[in-house]
Amino acid sequence: MASRSAHIRAQRSRRGFTLVETLVALLILVIMSGIVIMGIPVAFDTYTKAVDGSNAQVLLSTTTSELRNEFGLAQDARTEGGTLYYMTGDGYWASLENTNQGIKKHVYLGVEPGGTEAEGSPVLLVSRSAQTDALRVKFDSVAYADGVFTVNGLKVVRANDANTVLAGIGQDSSGQYKVRAIALGEGR
Repeated sequence: MASRSAHIRAQRSRRGFTLVETLVALLILVIMSGIVIMGIPVAFDTYTKAVDGSNAQVLLSTTTSELRNEFGLAQDARTEGGTLYYMTGDGYWASLENTNQGIKKHVYLGVEPGGTEAEGSPVLLVSRSAQTDALRVKFDSVAYADGVFTVNGLKVVRANDANTVLAGIGQDSSGQYKVRAIALGEGR
């Protein structure tokens, strides 16, 4: 009988967790929580990069469509003082400029390139809402020769870091986006 009561007492003492077992379980929970907490910023950063990359491709496509519309219907083109002026399909002279907000289009009312600028401010070639707060469209230069407009270095960059290119035309080759002007003949 004595051994039976000793056995019952031994079982009663083993019903709960020991202090060591509780501390080990708590330590494991702390380590797992730390891993999860440290992984959240990495996952968020990866998600942000993926979304920005996708938005950059859409913005680049939208910009090339706008440039095709602008230059494809151009009626004339001239370079003066290092600036390319083109006559829009509406018969107004215009030029493009890089700004912190993106590519801006200046429209002129004068009969010559760079004449009196139209009332109001220059307008963004691609709307602000299409660019998002994080992305901007930039180009290096615009040229015209033999009925073809050439945009060099067309790219989408981070708004706060113009050196981070998220998408671009011909990043692996010439880096040029060309548009043939339908209304302009060869050699003009």
